[in-house]
Amino acid sequence: MRHLVFGLVMALLLSSSSALASQSSTMAFVTDSATIPGTLLLVNVASGQSPVPVSVGSAPFGVAVLPDGSRVYVSNRGFGSCRTSSNGTISVIYADGTLKTTIPVQKMPMGVAAGPDGRVYVANNCSHSLSVINTANEMVDMTVSLMKYGSLSPRGVAANPIATMPYVYVTNRGSDDLAVVNTNDWSVVRITGIGNDPFGVAVAKDGKTIYVALEGDGKLAVVNAITLLVDARIDVGPFGSNTGPTGVAVGRDGRVYVTNTESNSVWVVDLTKNPVTSVSKGVGAKPVGVAVSPDGSRVYVANSMSASLSVISTSDGRVLDPIELPGSTPFAFGNYVWGPTAIPVAIDIKPGSNQNTINLGSHGVTPVAILSSSVFNAPVLVNPATVTLAGAPVQLKGDGVTAVVEERDVNGDGFVDLVVHVQTDAMVVPQGETAVVLEGKTWTGDDIRGEGTVRIVPGK
Repeated sequence: MRHLVFGLVMALLLSSSSALASQSSTMAFVTDSATIPGTLLLVNVASGQSPVPVSVGSAPFGVAVLPDGSRVYVSNRGFGSCRTSSNGTISVIYADGTLKTTIPVQKMPMGVAAGPDGRVYVANNCSHSLSVINTANEMVDMTVSLMKYGSLSPRGVAANPIATMPYVYVTNRGSDDLAVVNTNDWSVVRITGIGNDPFGVAVAKDGKTIYVALEGDGKLAVVNAITLLVDARIDVGPFGSNTGPTGVAVGRDGRVYVTNTESNSVWVVDLTKNPVTSVSKGVGAKPVGVAVSPDGSRVYVANSMSASLSVISTSDGRVLDPIELPGSTPFAFGNYVWGPTAIPVAIDIKPGSNQNTINLGSHGVTPVAILSSSVFNAPVLVNPATVTLAGAPVQLKGDGVTAVVEERDVNGDGFVDLVVHVQTDAMVVPQGETAVVLEGKTWTGDDIRGEGTVRIVPGK
Protein backbone atom coordinates (compact mmCIF):
# COMPACT_ATOMS: atom_id res chain seq x y z
CA MET A 1 0.00 0.00 0.00
CA ARG A 2 1.40 3.35 -1.01
CA HIS A 3 1.59 6.12 1.53
CA LEU A 4 1.66 9.61 0.17
CA VAL A 5 1.36 11.16 3.58
CA PHE A 6 3.49 14.20 4.18
CA GLY A 7 5.38 14.13 7.41
CA LEU A 8 4.34 17.39 8.94
CA VAL A 9 1.71 16.79 11.63
CA MET A 10 -0.21 19.92 12.55
CA ALA A 11 -1.83 19.93 15.98
CA LEU A 12 -2.62 22.71 18.39
CA LEU A 13 -4.68 22.80 21.56
CA LEU A 14 -6.64 26.03 21.62
CA SER A 15 -8.70 27.48 24.45
CA SER A 16 -10.50 30.80 24.73
CA SER A 17 -7.50 32.40 26.37
CA SER A 18 -4.38 30.70 25.03
CA ALA A 19 -2.83 28.90 22.11
CA LEU A 20 -0.22 26.30 22.96
CA ALA A 21 2.34 25.78 20.22
CA SER A 22 3.99 22.36 20.07
CA GLN A 23 6.95 21.22 18.03
CA SER A 24 4.55 20.00 15.33
CA SER A 25 2.53 23.21 15.02
CA THR A 26 3.06 25.97 12.50
CA MET A 27 1.98 29.29 14.00
CA ALA A 28 1.56 32.76 12.57
CA PHE A 29 1.92 35.66 15.02
CA VAL A 30 0.07 38.53 13.36
CA THR A 31 0.11 42.13 14.57
CA ASP A 32 -3.35 43.73 14.36
CA SER A 33 -3.88 47.49 14.65
CA ALA A 34 -7.67 47.40 14.34
CA THR A 35 -8.22 47.52 18.11
CA ILE A 36 -7.18 49.92 20.88
CA PRO A 37 -4.95 48.81 22.43
CA GLY A 38 -3.59 46.66 19.64
CA THR A 39 -3.51 42.88 19.56
CA LEU A 40 -1.30 40.06 18.47
CA LEU A 41 -3.29 37.30 16.78
CA LEU A 42 -2.05 33.76 17.43
CA VAL A 43 -3.03 31.78 14.35
CA ASN A 44 -2.62 28.03 14.00
CA VAL A 45 -2.39 27.98 10.22
CA ALA A 46 -3.62 24.38 9.90
CA SER A 47 -6.29 24.06 12.59
CA GLY A 48 -9.09 26.08 11.00
CA GLN A 49 -9.93 27.46 14.43
CA SER A 50 -10.35 31.12 15.22
CA PRO A 51 -7.22 33.16 15.98
CA VAL A 52 -6.52 33.89 19.62
CA PRO A 53 -6.06 37.62 20.37
CA VAL A 54 -3.45 38.79 22.86
CA SER A 55 -3.41 42.42 24.02
CA VAL A 56 -0.20 44.31 23.29
CA GLY A 57 0.56 48.05 22.93
CA SER A 58 -0.80 50.77 20.67
CA ALA A 59 -0.58 50.38 16.88
CA PRO A 60 1.50 47.18 16.73
CA PHE A 61 3.41 46.72 13.50
CA GLY A 62 6.60 44.66 13.47
CA VAL A 63 7.04 41.17 14.83
CA ALA A 64 9.89 38.69 15.32
CA VAL A 65 9.91 35.17 16.73
CA LEU A 66 12.94 33.73 18.50
CA PRO A 67 14.50 30.79 16.62
CA ASP A 68 13.28 28.32 19.26
CA GLY A 69 9.73 29.68 19.07
CA SER A 70 9.61 30.43 22.79
CA ARG A 71 8.91 34.17 22.58
CA VAL A 72 7.52 36.75 20.21
CA TYR A 73 8.62 40.40 20.10
CA VAL A 74 6.09 43.00 18.90
CA SER A 75 6.82 46.64 18.11
CA ASN A 76 4.14 49.06 19.30
CA ARG A 77 4.48 52.26 17.29
CA GLY A 78 1.95 54.31 19.20
CA PHE A 79 -0.18 57.06 17.69
CA GLY A 80 0.74 60.49 16.43
CA SER A 81 3.55 61.96 14.40
CA CYS A 82 7.24 61.96 15.17
CA ARG A 83 6.79 65.37 16.72
CA THR A 84 3.86 64.48 18.97
CA SER A 85 4.32 60.78 19.78
CA SER A 86 5.98 59.46 22.90
CA ASN A 87 8.47 56.61 23.02
CA GLY A 88 7.25 53.23 21.82
CA THR A 89 7.46 49.79 23.40
CA ILE A 90 8.20 46.17 22.61
CA SER A 91 5.76 43.59 23.94
CA VAL A 92 7.34 40.22 24.74
CA ILE A 93 4.85 37.38 24.44
CA TYR A 94 5.37 33.76 25.40
CA ALA A 95 4.34 31.22 22.77
CA ASP A 96 1.33 30.28 24.93
CA GLY A 97 -0.01 33.81 24.52
CA THR A 98 0.85 35.24 27.92
CA LEU A 99 2.60 38.58 28.24
CA LYS A 100 6.10 38.25 29.69
CA THR A 101 7.07 41.91 29.83
CA THR A 102 7.00 45.25 28.04
CA ILE A 103 10.28 46.91 27.08
CA PRO A 104 10.51 50.68 26.50
CA VAL A 105 12.40 51.70 23.38
CA GLN A 106 12.57 54.94 21.41
CA LYS A 107 10.08 56.73 19.15
CA MET A 108 7.94 54.79 16.68
CA PRO A 109 9.55 51.33 16.61
CA MET A 110 8.80 49.56 13.34
CA GLY A 111 10.93 46.64 12.17
CA VAL A 112 12.00 43.94 14.64
CA ALA A 113 14.46 41.10 14.03
CA ALA A 114 15.87 38.25 16.12
CA GLY A 115 19.56 37.60 15.57
CA PRO A 116 21.56 34.39 15.98
CA ASP A 117 23.44 36.06 18.86
CA GLY A 118 20.57 36.06 21.39
CA ARG A 119 19.66 39.68 20.70
CA VAL A 120 16.59 41.34 19.23
CA TYR A 121 17.03 44.45 17.10
CA VAL A 122 14.45 47.25 16.79
CA ALA A 123 14.38 50.05 14.19
CA ASN A 124 13.10 53.27 15.83
CA ASN A 125 11.75 55.36 12.96
CA CYS A 126 11.35 58.74 14.63
CA SER A 127 14.50 58.51 16.76
CA HIS A 128 16.70 57.41 13.86
CA SER A 129 18.17 54.65 16.00
CA LEU A 130 18.51 50.92 16.55
CA SER A 131 17.63 49.44 19.95
CA VAL A 132 19.49 46.28 20.98
CA ILE A 133 17.58 44.00 23.36
CA ASN A 134 19.31 41.29 25.39
CA THR A 135 16.85 38.38 25.42
CA ALA A 136 18.47 36.92 28.55
CA ASN A 137 17.21 39.78 30.74
CA GLU A 138 14.74 41.49 28.34
CA MET A 139 16.49 44.84 28.65
CA VAL A 140 17.87 47.29 26.12
CA ASP A 141 21.63 46.78 26.25
CA MET A 142 22.37 49.73 24.04
CA THR A 143 20.95 52.08 21.45
CA VAL A 144 22.88 52.73 18.26
CA SER A 145 22.43 56.20 16.75
CA LEU A 146 21.96 55.83 13.01
CA MET A 147 21.52 59.59 12.59
CA LYS A 148 25.14 60.01 13.71
CA TYR A 149 26.15 58.32 10.45
CA GLY A 150 23.57 60.10 8.29
CA SER A 151 20.89 57.37 8.23
CA LEU A 152 17.37 58.69 8.85
CA SER A 153 13.89 57.22 9.46
CA PRO A 154 14.71 53.49 9.77
CA ARG A 155 11.92 51.04 9.00
CA GLY A 156 13.04 47.48 8.28
CA VAL A 157 15.73 45.44 10.01
CA ALA A 158 17.25 42.00 9.45
CA ALA A 159 20.13 40.13 11.06
CA ASN A 160 22.64 38.06 9.13
CA PRO A 161 21.93 34.40 10.06
CA ILE A 162 25.60 33.38 9.88
CA ALA A 163 27.35 33.69 13.26
CA THR A 164 30.67 34.62 11.63
CA MET A 165 28.99 37.55 9.85
CA PRO A 166 27.99 39.78 12.80
CA TYR A 167 25.93 42.33 10.91
CA VAL A 168 22.48 43.82 11.13
CA TYR A 169 20.92 45.59 8.14
CA VAL A 170 18.56 48.57 8.55
CA THR A 171 16.58 50.28 5.78
CA ASN A 172 16.31 54.07 6.08
CA ARG A 173 13.58 55.89 4.20
CA GLY A 174 14.65 59.42 5.13
CA SER A 175 18.14 58.99 3.68
CA ASP A 176 17.47 56.29 1.05
CA ASP A 177 20.20 53.99 2.29
CA LEU A 178 20.88 50.66 3.95
CA ALA A 179 22.82 50.89 7.21
CA VAL A 180 25.12 47.96 8.00
CA VAL A 181 25.67 47.70 11.75
CA ASN A 182 28.63 45.66 13.02
CA THR A 183 27.43 43.99 16.22
CA ASN A 184 30.98 43.46 17.48
CA ASP A 185 32.03 47.10 17.67
CA TRP A 186 28.71 48.83 16.77
CA SER A 187 30.23 50.72 13.88
CA VAL A 188 27.94 51.62 10.99
CA VAL A 189 28.56 51.62 7.23
CA ARG A 190 25.99 53.14 4.87
CA ILE A 191 25.15 51.73 1.45
CA THR A 192 23.96 54.85 -0.35
CA GLY A 193 22.25 55.09 -3.70
CA ILE A 194 20.41 51.84 -3.07
CA GLY A 195 17.12 53.27 -4.36
CA ASN A 196 14.08 55.25 -3.25
CA ASP A 197 12.16 54.57 -0.03
CA PRO A 198 13.75 51.28 1.11
CA PHE A 199 11.33 49.36 3.33
CA GLY A 200 11.53 45.62 4.01
CA VAL A 201 14.84 43.75 4.15
CA ALA A 202 15.81 40.06 4.30
CA VAL A 203 19.02 38.04 4.14
CA ALA A 204 19.73 34.83 2.21
CA LYS A 205 20.23 31.62 4.16
CA ASP A 206 23.97 31.59 3.42
CA GLY A 207 24.31 35.20 4.58
CA LYS A 208 25.87 36.35 1.32
CA THR A 209 22.99 38.34 -0.18
CA ILE A 210 20.72 41.06 1.16
CA TYR A 211 17.33 41.84 -0.41
CA VAL A 212 15.70 45.26 -0.01
CA ALA A 213 12.19 46.29 -1.09
CA LEU A 214 12.31 49.73 -2.72
CA GLU A 215 8.85 51.12 -2.12
CA GLY A 216 9.46 54.25 -4.20
CA ASP A 217 10.96 52.46 -7.20
CA GLY A 218 8.83 49.36 -7.59
CA LYS A 219 11.98 47.26 -7.40
CA LEU A 220 13.89 44.74 -5.31
CA ALA A 221 17.53 45.66 -4.67
CA VAL A 222 19.95 42.71 -4.56
CA VAL A 223 22.98 43.59 -2.44
CA ASN A 224 26.21 41.60 -2.09
CA ALA A 225 26.76 41.22 1.66
CA ILE A 226 30.51 40.81 1.17
CA THR A 227 31.28 43.73 -1.15
CA LEU A 228 28.26 45.83 -0.05
CA LEU A 229 27.58 46.64 -3.70
CA VAL A 230 24.15 46.61 -5.34
CA ASP A 231 24.29 43.75 -7.85
CA ALA A 232 20.84 44.25 -9.38
CA ARG A 233 17.47 45.98 -9.15
CA ILE A 234 14.57 43.76 -10.19
CA ASP A 235 11.05 44.88 -11.08
CA VAL A 236 8.52 43.77 -8.46
CA GLY A 237 5.56 45.82 -9.57
CA PRO A 238 3.31 46.19 -12.61
CA PHE A 239 5.01 47.60 -15.69
CA GLY A 240 5.29 51.36 -15.37
CA SER A 241 4.55 51.36 -11.63
CA ASN A 242 7.22 52.78 -9.35
CA THR A 243 5.51 52.21 -6.02
CA GLY A 244 4.46 49.50 -3.65
CA PRO A 245 7.15 46.97 -2.59
CA THR A 246 7.01 46.60 1.19
CA GLY A 247 7.81 43.25 2.83
CA VAL A 248 10.50 40.74 1.82
CA ALA A 249 11.08 37.09 2.72
CA VAL A 250 13.48 34.42 1.43
CA GLY A 251 12.46 30.78 0.99
CA ARG A 252 14.75 27.91 1.83
CA ASP A 253 15.04 27.23 -1.91
CA GLY A 254 16.41 30.75 -2.46
CA ARG A 255 13.33 32.28 -4.06
CA VAL A 256 12.45 35.75 -2.79
CA TYR A 257 8.91 36.94 -2.03
CA VAL A 258 8.02 40.65 -2.09
CA THR A 259 4.66 42.19 -1.17
CA ASN A 260 3.38 45.10 -3.25
CA THR A 261 0.72 47.15 -1.48
CA GLU A 262 -0.26 49.09 -4.61
CA SER A 263 -0.88 46.12 -6.90
CA ASN A 264 -2.28 43.80 -4.18
CA SER A 265 0.23 41.16 -5.11
CA VAL A 266 3.25 39.13 -4.10
CA TRP A 267 6.14 38.97 -6.52
CA VAL A 268 8.12 35.74 -6.65
CA VAL A 269 11.71 36.35 -7.71
CA ASP A 270 13.88 33.42 -8.80
CA LEU A 271 17.49 34.50 -9.06
CA THR A 272 18.63 31.00 -10.06
CA LYS A 273 17.03 31.47 -13.47
CA ASN A 274 18.88 33.06 -16.36
CA PRO A 275 17.45 35.55 -16.97
CA VAL A 276 16.06 36.18 -13.48
CA THR A 277 12.28 35.71 -13.33
CA SER A 278 9.81 37.87 -11.39
CA VAL A 279 6.23 36.59 -11.32
CA SER A 280 3.20 38.26 -9.72
CA LYS A 281 0.66 36.39 -7.55
CA GLY A 282 -2.60 38.14 -6.71
CA VAL A 283 -3.41 38.20 -2.99
CA GLY A 284 -5.61 40.34 -0.73
CA ALA A 285 -5.84 44.11 -0.36
CA LYS A 286 -2.76 46.08 0.73
CA PRO A 287 -0.43 43.20 1.63
CA VAL A 288 2.37 44.15 4.02
CA GLY A 289 4.08 41.32 5.91
CA VAL A 290 5.31 38.18 4.16
CA ALA A 291 6.96 35.13 5.73
CA VAL A 292 7.93 31.62 4.65
CA SER A 293 7.17 28.65 6.89
CA PRO A 294 10.36 27.15 8.34
CA ASP A 295 9.79 23.91 6.42
CA GLY A 296 9.70 25.94 3.21
CA SER A 297 6.33 24.64 2.05
CA ARG A 298 4.13 27.74 2.41
CA VAL A 299 4.32 31.51 2.09
CA TYR A 300 2.01 33.61 4.28
CA VAL A 301 0.97 37.15 3.37
CA ALA A 302 -0.74 39.62 5.74
CA ASN A 303 -3.39 41.57 3.83
CA SER A 304 -3.89 44.73 5.88
CA MET A 305 -7.11 45.89 4.17
CA SER A 306 -8.86 42.56 3.64
CA ALA A 307 -8.45 41.03 7.11
CA SER A 308 -6.77 37.84 5.96
CA LEU A 309 -3.62 35.84 5.43
CA SER A 310 -3.02 34.67 1.88
CA VAL A 311 -1.32 31.27 1.57
CA ILE A 312 0.93 30.31 -1.35
CA SER A 313 2.21 26.79 -2.01
CA THR A 314 5.92 26.93 -2.81
CA SER A 315 5.86 23.62 -4.67
CA ASP A 316 3.59 24.76 -7.48
CA GLY A 317 3.02 28.47 -6.83
CA ARG A 318 -0.72 28.13 -6.30
CA VAL A 319 -2.49 30.71 -4.14
CA LEU A 320 -4.53 28.60 -1.72
CA ASP A 321 -7.63 29.51 0.27
CA PRO A 322 -6.89 32.45 2.58
CA ILE A 323 -7.03 32.33 6.36
CA GLU A 324 -9.71 34.80 7.40
CA LEU A 325 -9.00 37.15 10.31
CA PRO A 326 -12.37 38.92 10.72
CA GLY A 327 -12.32 42.53 11.88
CA SER A 328 -8.55 42.82 11.85
CA THR A 329 -5.99 45.11 10.24
CA PRO A 330 -3.06 42.70 9.96
CA PHE A 331 0.42 44.08 9.25
CA ALA A 332 2.80 41.37 10.51
CA PHE A 333 5.89 43.18 9.25
CA GLY A 334 8.80 40.79 9.81
CA ASN A 335 9.46 37.09 10.25
CA TYR A 336 6.16 36.20 11.93
CA VAL A 337 5.77 32.48 11.17
CA TRP A 338 7.32 29.74 13.30
CA GLY A 339 7.05 25.95 13.14
CA PRO A 340 8.84 22.70 12.36
CA THR A 341 11.92 23.10 10.22
CA ALA A 342 12.02 19.59 8.74
CA ILE A 343 11.27 19.32 5.03
CA PRO A 344 8.09 17.22 4.68
CA VAL A 345 8.58 14.22 2.42
CA ALA A 346 6.18 11.61 1.08
CA ILE A 347 7.07 7.97 1.75
CA ASP A 348 5.93 4.56 0.54
CA ILE A 349 6.57 1.72 3.00
CA LYS A 350 7.12 -1.65 1.28
CA PRO A 351 6.55 -0.18 -2.21
CA GLY A 352 4.64 -2.46 -4.56
CA SER A 353 2.94 -4.26 -1.68
CA ASN A 354 -0.75 -4.00 -0.88
CA GLN A 355 -0.07 -4.57 2.80
CA ASN A 356 2.34 -2.93 5.20
CA THR A 357 2.60 -5.78 7.65
CA ILE A 358 5.85 -5.71 9.58
CA ASN A 359 7.07 -8.49 11.86
CA LEU A 360 9.25 -6.89 14.51
CA GLY A 361 10.76 -10.30 15.24
CA SER A 362 12.17 -10.52 11.75
CA HIS A 363 15.90 -10.18 11.35
CA GLY A 364 15.49 -8.85 7.83
CA VAL A 365 15.00 -5.40 6.40
CA THR A 366 11.97 -3.32 5.43
CA PRO A 367 12.14 -1.30 2.21
CA VAL A 368 10.84 2.26 2.32
CA ALA A 369 10.81 4.71 -0.58
CA ILE A 370 11.34 8.42 -0.18
CA LEU A 371 9.30 9.81 -3.04
CA SER A 372 10.54 12.44 -5.45
CA SER A 373 8.47 15.24 -6.95
CA SER A 374 8.93 18.18 -9.29
CA VAL A 375 10.57 20.13 -6.44
CA PHE A 376 12.27 17.35 -4.46
CA ASN A 377 14.79 14.97 -6.05
CA ALA A 378 15.21 12.35 -3.33
CA PRO A 379 18.21 10.43 -4.79
CA VAL A 380 20.13 13.69 -5.22
CA LEU A 381 19.12 15.50 -2.04
CA VAL A 382 18.85 12.85 0.70
CA ASN A 383 21.84 11.43 2.56
CA PRO A 384 20.57 7.83 2.85
CA ALA A 385 22.90 6.86 5.70
CA THR A 386 21.09 9.34 7.99
CA VAL A 387 17.63 7.87 7.43
CA THR A 388 15.72 6.10 10.19
CA LEU A 389 12.22 4.61 10.28
CA ALA A 390 10.64 4.31 13.73
CA GLY A 391 14.14 4.78 15.11
CA ALA A 392 15.67 1.93 13.09
CA PRO A 393 18.77 2.67 10.99
CA VAL A 394 19.21 1.74 7.36
CA GLN A 395 21.10 -1.31 6.18
CA LEU A 396 24.73 -0.51 5.40
CA LYS A 397 27.20 -2.09 3.01
CA GLY A 398 30.26 -3.99 4.17
CA ASP A 399 32.20 -0.76 4.73
CA GLY A 400 29.81 0.10 7.57
CA VAL A 401 29.31 3.59 6.14
CA THR A 402 27.48 3.44 2.83
CA ALA A 403 23.73 2.76 2.81
CA VAL A 404 22.20 0.07 0.64
CA VAL A 405 19.89 1.95 -1.73
CA GLU A 406 17.91 1.62 -4.92
CA GLU A 407 16.94 4.42 -7.28
CA ARG A 408 13.73 3.70 -9.17
CA ASP A 409 10.29 5.13 -9.85
CA VAL A 410 8.16 3.14 -7.40
CA ASN A 411 4.82 4.86 -8.08
CA GLY A 412 4.93 5.47 -11.82
CA ASP A 413 4.80 9.26 -11.64
CA GLY A 414 7.90 9.76 -13.78
CA PHE A 415 10.18 10.77 -10.90
CA VAL A 416 13.01 8.52 -9.70
CA ASP A 417 12.60 7.74 -6.01
CA LEU A 418 15.11 6.70 -3.33
CA VAL A 419 14.56 3.29 -1.70
CA VAL A 420 16.40 2.46 1.52
CA HIS A 421 16.20 -0.67 3.65
CA VAL A 422 15.78 -0.30 7.41
CA GLN A 423 16.62 -2.95 10.00
CA THR A 424 13.23 -4.34 10.95
CA ASP A 425 14.06 -5.66 14.42
CA ALA A 426 15.45 -2.28 15.44
CA MET A 427 12.14 -0.48 14.87
CA VAL A 428 10.47 0.86 18.01
CA VAL A 429 6.69 0.90 17.66
CA PRO A 430 4.49 1.07 20.81
CA GLN A 431 1.77 -1.53 21.14
CA GLY A 432 -1.34 -0.49 19.24
CA GLU A 433 0.45 2.19 17.25
CA THR A 434 0.05 2.21 13.47
CA ALA A 435 1.92 5.38 12.51
CA VAL A 436 5.68 5.36 11.98
CA VAL A 437 7.95 8.30 11.27
CA LEU A 438 10.85 8.50 8.85
CA GLU A 439 13.57 11.01 9.67
CA GLY A 440 16.85 11.91 8.05
CA LYS A 441 18.94 14.70 6.58
CA THR A 442 19.79 16.10 3.21
CA TRP A 443 23.39 16.34 2.09
CA THR A 444 23.27 20.03 3.04
CA GLY A 445 22.18 19.23 6.60
CA ASP A 446 18.46 20.05 6.40
CA ASP A 447 16.12 17.73 8.29
CA ILE A 448 13.50 15.66 6.46
CA ARG A 449 10.45 13.99 7.97
CA GLY A 450 7.78 11.67 6.59
CA GLU A 451 5.01 9.55 8.07
CA GLY A 452 3.27 6.34 7.04
CA THR A 453 1.07 3.64 8.53
CA VAL A 454 1.85 0.00 9.18
CA ARG A 455 0.29 -3.14 10.67
CA ILE A 456 2.68 -4.49 13.29
CA VAL A 457 3.18 -8.14 14.11
CA PRO A 458 5.06 -8.11 17.44
CA GLY A 459 8.44 -9.82 17.58
CA LYS A 460 8.86 -12.94 19.68
